[in-house]
Amino acid sequence: MKRWTVVSVCGFMVLVLIATSPGFAKSSKEPNEFFEVTCFVAPGSYWTGGEDEKMFHVRGEMGFSTLYDVEPPHGVVGTNSVVTNLNVNTATGKGQVWGTFSTVFDVSPGGTIDGTYNGKLAPGPVFVSKAVGQGTGTLKGQKLKSTLVGIDAGMLPLAILLDLPCDPAEIVGVFYDSGFIHSRGN
Repeated sequence: MKRWTVVSVCGFMVLVLIATSPGFAKSSKEPNEFFEVTCFVAPGSYWTGGEDEKMFHVRGEMGFSTLYDVEPPHGVVGTNSVVTNLNVNTATGKGQVWGTFSTVFDVSPGGTIDGTYNGKLAPGPVFVSKAVGQGTGTLKGQKLKSTLVGIDAGMLPLAILLDLPCDPAEIVGVFYDSGFIHSRGN
């Protein structure tokens, strides 16, 4: 009987140690929401092909964006570097878009999230994409999951339009980004 008591107590202590260890800690999910304004794009490779030359292809286009908080006073929260690839049917306006991104957050706690995105293009142009990234530096161990939706620049708050790093006529793209940063608790 003593042996089972010792084994039970030791087993209980092991469970307590596992449950209270940092690796077993409860995770958290913080909302992440901002406007992304792209003012500069470095061209990649472009060509047409496919049936009747209707498919337009882009590979390796580099975009550089400024990220703004959606809440007033709409301050800058970071920057984003994106490599874009796409295939679009010029007759229908439909296509696919995918690539990589590196987001550097200027606001506390700072850090970088690198990842990938993929989505669809529709006539209009309408852009909807899902992004997933892993944190590095002060965001190490955190994971970003978000949805980007292309919006009209006229939907931006005036405070952002007055603070752009480029003339509003030079805006290449505007996106509303919403999602979560998932982290393991400590």
